[in-house]
Amino acid sequence: MNAHSLAIAALAAVVAAAAVLAAPKTLGPVLDEIGVSAPAWREAAVIKSVRREGRQHLFWTVVARTGARTLRLEITTRVGPEAAQRLQDDWGIRIRSLFRPATTDYFGVTQRRVVVPEELHPAVRYPRKTLLRSGDPVFVLWSDRDLGYLVKSRETAVNRGVSWFRYCGKRQVLLQVETFAPGAGFDEAAALAESSSVSCSD
Repeated sequence: MNAHSLAIAALAAVVAAAAVLAAPKTLGPVLDEIGVSAPAWREAAVIKSVRREGRQHLFWTVVARTGARTLRLEITTRVGPEAAQRLQDDWGIRIRSLFRPATTDYFGVTQRRVVVPEELHPAVRYPRKTLLRSGDPVFVLWSDRDLGYLVKSRETAVNRGVSWFRYCGKRQVLLQVETFAPGAGFDEAAALAESSSVSCSD
């Protein structure tokens, strides 16, 4: 085998290794890599795993299935506490803005949006609230068949779930979790308890 063939073989091995790393079969290896403890999710089957390298951060999207539920994890690494808080705040602002009936641009022109029925608006809970701090918010959300949150009617609101963040300072990892389950069987109390049980493993 000549040098050119060796180089191609080496490159193929690197690509294959990267593919294995990027596509775990279950959530267990993902949780281990980012330093998060969530025993109930370890056997969830991964159906999508995409890593993207940014200038400062590594972004990793993982979608998994466990029973009738879909879990979507958005992982950001190498992120400090202040940046992590900004990302959480920005996401909350974006979610709330989806449900505003209209906006006004710089020229005073009102641009109409889809009006979402009030009962389909997100609810905000604080399951980790204590006497000294409110804890991080958990959004309870309806979504459509494509897991989009801007549902136009009760007929299109087929899923219900929660979205929340967990920041692990030692590893500088910010984890956003979104869960989706059939709306008819959604158990809000169980979903909130589950969100509180997920923790940083170190």
